[in-house]
Amino acid sequence: MSDERINDGGSPRPAPANAGPPPEKEPPPSVQKRGRGLLALVIVLVLLLGLTGTGMLVFGYLYFASLPSEEPEPRLPRLLQQTGKFRAISKEQGEVYFPIPYASPPNVVLEGPMADSTLTPEVRRDGFKWKDTGKGPFGHQSADMTWKAKGLRATTLPR
Repeated sequence: MSDERINDGGSPRPAPANAGPPPEKEPPPSVQKRGRGLLALVIVLVLLLGLTGTGMLVFGYLYFASLPSEEPEPRLPRLLQQTGKFRAISKEQGEVYFPIPYASPPNVVLEGPMADSTLTPEVRRDGFKWKDTGKGPFGHQSADMTWKAKGLRATTLPR
């Protein structure tokens, strides 16, 4: 009897052929509000999940970018300082060799009674030459001198 309609006389009458399904009723307003609220909740949740994911990506990048690299930062090479003694003779010259060679000619400083008249005309990676001019203020004929050399240590022996 779902396809048939009842007439006034109580006898069943067939439904017209061009009639479609019965019109749907609109849901009550409380159901409409609930549907809109549910849609708004879904939108908010999707936005929050998107922002959370983006935040996690940014946090992860910052965390891993701040980790130390596998290669340590190069340290500045330490300077090698050596000290030794030699005997300077007035108006003479000589040569001194360093116990440990340098990568390049080091800075050499002479100390002693004849330091004002003793020069270092040549400084090499493995030693230096000295020469006394004989023009010292005290007129010494010879004196014990101290040399101090400071520079970068050689990583291989000089040729």
